[in-house]
Amino acid sequence: MDAQWKKRDALFDKTVDRSKKQSTPSTRKYVDFYRQWLPRLSPIFGAQPTASREDETRIAPDGMRYTKREFVDFFGGLDEWRAAAARRRFADVGAAPGGMSETLVKVYGWHGHAFSLAVREEGFGMSFRHPWLTYDDANLAEDSSWRDMLRVAPPASCDFINLGIVVDRGQQKDDAMRSKIDAARSKCEAEGKSAPSCDGEDGDGAGVLSFLAILANELRFGLQALAPGGCLYFAYQTGGNLPLLYRILLVLRPAFARMRLTPTFAAHRTPVYIFLGEYAGLESEAGAAALAFFHETPTTGATALNAWHVSEWSERVTALHEELVDDLHGVWATQTAHLLETRLRAEQEYGVDSQEGPALII
Repeated sequence: MDAQWKKRDALFDKTVDRSKKQSTPSTRKYVDFYRQWLPRLSPIFGAQPTASREDETRIAPDGMRYTKREFVDFFGGLDEWRAAAARRRFADVGAAPGGMSETLVKVYGWHGHAFSLAVREEGFGMSFRHPWLTYDDANLAEDSSWRDMLRVAPPASCDFINLGIVVDRGQQKDDAMRSKIDAARSKCEAEGKSAPSCDGEDGDGAGVLSFLAILANELRFGLQALAPGGCLYFAYQTGGNLPLLYRILLVLRPAFARMRLTPTFAAHRTPVYIFLGEYAGLESEAGAAALAFFHETPTTGATALNAWHVSEWSERVTALHEELVDDLHGVWATQTAHLLETRLRAEQEYGVDSQEGPALII
C-alpha cells in the first residue's frame, strides 16, 4: 500500500512540469459508462417515448421551438412532435475528451455544443469530432465565462446539459482562484480552528472554493441555456461534504420535477453525479430563484463557505434526505466496492497476505 501511495503522490507532485507531457485520453471507457447509466436516468435516453410536460418545447423543422399544442396548431398533428424527439440539442461543459458528446451524438443522434478548458491552459483537448458537434474553449474559473457560452448556446436552447464540474490542473494555477483559496485560509486562521466547512482537498478550503467558483458559473449558464422540460446533469466533487451538497440541492430541487444521484465513472475521485429532470424553466418562480442564488451568493470572502452550507437539520433537509437515501446508499456501496477492489489488487501485486496485515474496515 505504501508503494501505491508513492505512485499517487508522484502523479500529483506540483513541482513537476507536465505541460509538455499531456495526452488526450480515449473516449471509449466514458462512452461505455454513459451507455449503461443514461437510460436509467430519464425516458429521453430510453427506447420509449418521453411523457412530455405541457411547457416542454421541441425543435420543429423550421428550427424554432414550440410546445406540443403549438405543434398541433402549426403542423396539424403530432407526427412532427414525435419526430422532433430525435432533434434534441445538448451542451456538454467540461467535455474533453468527449465521451458524453460522443454518446449523445452517436447513440442518440442529437446535435450539440461542447465546451472545455483549452489545451494551452492544460486542458486535455477533444478526441471526438463530428459535424453535429461544435466546440469552443471555456474556462469556468473565469467569472465572465458563462456569458460567452450563452452567446453560443442561447437561453432555452438545450434539451440536456452536462456540467462536468472538475477542477482542472490549469484552473488550480489561476491567480484569481488562488486569491479565493487565500481568503478561506485567512478565515480559518482568524477563527483559530479548521471548521468542517473549511476542509478542502488540502484541508484549507482550497478544494471547496475552487469547486464553488466553477459550480456557480456552470449553473448560471445551465439554468439559462436549458429549455423547459430539459435535464441537467453534473458531478459533485467534494467527497462526503453533505451540508454543501444539500444546500445546492435545496436550491435546485424546486425547479425540477425529478432528481437522482448516481455513482460516477471515477468512484475514487468524483463520488456523485446529480441528475435533475423536467426543468420548470427560467420564467418559473423556482427557476428564477435558483438562478438568483448562484448570481448572488459569494464565492469569496469570510462568509462564502457558510453561505454555501446547510447549518441546521430542518424539515426541508429531512425531506430531501429521505428522497435521496436510497441513491446515497447506492453511491456509498459503489465506493465500498472500489476500496475493496483497490485493497485486493494491491495485495495481489505485492504478494501480501491480507491475514498478515491490518484489516480494511468498511
